[in-house]
Amino acid sequence: LLVLAIAVLAFVASLFSIWATWRYQELAKDVAWLDDRSFETLTLLTVGTGGAVENPSRLGPVSAVGLGARIALVDAGRGVAEALRRCSIRPSQPDTLYLTSLLPENTVGIDDLLITGWLASRTTPLRLVGPPGTRALADALAAAQAPAVAALAEAVGLPAAGAALEVVEATPGWSETRDDGVSVSAGDAGARPLPALAWRFERPATGPDAAL
Repeated sequence: LLVLAIAVLAFVASLFSIWATWRYQELAKDVAWLDDRSFETLTLLTVGTGGAVENPSRLGPVSAVGLGARIALVDAGRGVAEALRRCSIRPSQPDTLYLTSLLPENTVGIDDLLITGWLASRTTPLRLVGPPGTRALADALAAAQAPAVAALAEAVGLPAAGAALEVVEATPGWSETRDDGVSVSAGDAGARPLPALAWRFERPATGPDAAL
């Protein structure tokens, strides 16, 4: 009976150890440092698929377009930083945010992306490209965050440039070609309830990954 009792205790201890190890690994996923994610082809990820209404299972609208280690986002909805982690993307890795419109569902995560990415090592301004009115929105966000940014920059030694927005306002027909050869263009997606842009990403290649 003594041997049986010892065996049962050892079995229970083993099960607890296995559970504790699994639990630790699960918790570590939420705080572990992420390396830059890389893509071999022009890739679209639906990072957040929700809308204006709160839904913890579907965070706000966020799409990621990646090629190599270069990632751009389209829109920044609710919980953008958490949504990026679920896709194994550091919030500091995206270098440009394109806005389809200035509706709250597409913009409420801008300061989250900006500040969280800054704390995660972004050292240069985040580019923000959106319809007319984007600059006024960016200026308002910068003014609201200015005291906290200044305090953190001094206390933690972070470069203030990493918490800045570099704004470009675009209208239908606007386009740019990035240094990696990917071209980005804006189309007209309507004007109700606010003017909206549709974004197209293309690379100089043939095959199914040439355009998104």
